[in-house]
Amino acid sequence: MGQPRHKWRDLPVVNVLNEGLAAIEEGYESIMFVFNALEQEPGRALIRAGVEGGVGLITRVPHASNVLTNNFTQSFPPSDHRSLRRRDWLIKAKAIVDEYVKPISDQLGITLSQLALKFILSYPVSTVIVTVTSVKELEEYVEAADGGYLSPRVLGDLERLYDELISIRLSQ
Repeated sequence: MGQPRHKWRDLPVVNVLNEGLAAIEEGYESIMFVFNALEQEPGRALIRAGVEGGVGLITRVPHASNVLTNNFTQSFPPSDHRSLRRRDWLIKAKAIVDEYVKPISDQLGITLSQLALKFILSYPVSTVIVTVTSVKELEEYVEAADGGYLSPRVLGDLERLYDELISIRLSQ
């Protein structure tokens, strides 16, 4: 009595990869980390290690503080965790999304929010934690979880876009 039945770890904002790998090695049953089309690492590495270690993979921040939605804003109320994002990161990320990512969602005939979710669900993750502020958003997000995820070509295009452009521009 009083003993936890399951061990899971919400990874910190810094040193995420090392903390995640240590949690897997220590026998945690699941780990939770930020993962989305604009923040693919260290998520992809943790997914590979988690699958190999048989660990549950809980992803969060799928819409990159609303950058991967049609509801973009540069500021949030101080009580909103998204207010911790640097404004310059939001502006750079939005420009990248408008130029490179939005055309992909348009070509697929889905919303940007749905593309963001399908991107994550195309990996072997256990679940995605979303921020939902309306019934309309919830319905849109549920439609993305229809089992029809991204093709290997589209997923590869988004991974290359991250590797060759997004990770560089957003780290400057």
